[in-house]
Amino acid sequence: MTGSFSTITAFELWVGSHVSESEEDFYDALFFLLDAAARTLSAATQAGLWLRGLPERVSESLVRDALIAATAAERSEVIYTRNVRDFQRFYTNVRKY
Repeated sequence: MTGSFSTITAFELWVGSHVSESEEDFYDALFFLLDAAARTLSAATQAGLWLRGLPERVSESLVRDALIAATAAERSEVIYTRNVRDFQRFYTNVRKY
């Protein structure tokens, strides 16, 4: 079994002030075991197309989710998240954990 993570997810973890030192250690160990999914031009293009036409404040709030979803779609991977609703706006292969 293999797994991967979006570098955007890592960014979101580190930018948040809610992550404790022990959680940082856990995530560091987890990321060591997983493949970092590269961001690509085609995924960025797809995310932009999905967001096109949405009101600016809505698209700005969803840009990270759209980029993660586009990367997963490009790689034909499942997204495991607690935020199913926002990801399913863009990609259907989403599972709640």
